[in-house]
Amino acid sequence: MVQSSAQDVDQYPAEAPEARREALTRVRALCRQELTEFREVMAYGMPC
Repeated sequence: MVQSSAQDVDQYPAEAPEARREALTRVRALCRQELTEFREVMAYGMPC
């Protein structure tokens, strides 16, 4: 499994391959909209 070295969730899409950035940005926006009681963190090299 490939893990990111991003220090925070904002940095994660910037390190992803360009072909995946738009999808990652959309998924993150939907999660932030719907999962209002949660907070974003990096764990195991990926956003959680």
